[in-house]
This record gives sequence, structure tokens and C-alpha cells, in this order.
Amino acid sequence: MKTLLKIEWLKVKNYTAFKVISIFFATGIFGTNYIFYYFKKNVIDKADPTGMLSSGSPFEFPKVWLSVSYYTGCILVLPALLLLMLATNEFTYRTSRQNIIDGLSRKQFIEVKLMTALLLALASTLLVFITALIFGFAVGGSFSFSGIENLGYFFL
Repeated sequence: MKTLLKIEWLKVKNYTAFKVISIFFATGIFGTNYIFYYFKKNVIDKADPTGMLSSGSPFEFPKVWLSVSYYTGCILVLPALLLLMLATNEFTYRTSRQNIIDGLSRKQFIEVKLMTALLLALASTLLVFITALIFGFAVGGSFSFSGIENLGYFFL
């Protein structure tokens, strides 16, 4: 499987669309959450100075795990688009046929595509975890892993 993933990496590492979409998604994770944080802090909190309408910040622990996962879900179309492009390029440029002619079984071909999706999901979840930690510590409150199962839902 390692060899197949290396072959897949050789195909995508110089692919400009892969780089661009990956960078947009990575910065979008932080950017989307910052937009929601900024809106909450500067619009909602100023419109409600007594704090009666809101029950704390969604970026405090333990609510930060849910909030960051939910807000990042708004841009999950980018990795989905990336996976779709990687799969369709295999058939457009006939690299799938060449891989099968070179000895790669169809099962291995599908497995490496699924493994690529799994690795992309793991990387995305790791970025969401780091972003949640950054926002949670920036806003304050006591650190808590309560509600971290929302990262598992995000992974799925």
C-alpha cells in the first residue's frame, strides 16, 4: 500500500489545482472560523451588551469543538471537489488504464483512491483540531476534551 500511495503522491504533487485547492482549504479552515468569531464578537455582542441573548462564546471550551467542526463544514466542498478532480483526471488522461496495464489490479486502484480520501480526511481533521485549540485558548476558559467527539463526526 505504501508503494501505491507513493505513486499517487507522484501524480498529485506537481498538480497545480491540488496545491491551490489544498491551500484554499487550509487557510479557509482558519478564515471561516475567524469570520464567525469576529461576527460574534463585534456584531452580536455589541448588539446585546447585557449578554442576555447569548450564553457565552461558541469558541470557549468545551463548545469550541462543536463550533469549529460545524463552521468548517461550510467549506468541505473544497476537498470533495479535489477528490472528484483527482478521480476524473485518472480517466480523462487515461492513467487508470496505464496503471492497470502496468500491473496494478482494479482492486488496488480503488483502494489507493479510498486511501487518498482517508488521508485527506485525516489531514483535514488534524487542521480542525489545531484550529479549535487555537480559538479555544485565545478566547479563554478552562481546557476540556468534553465534546471532542464532534471532531470524529467531522472526520466522517
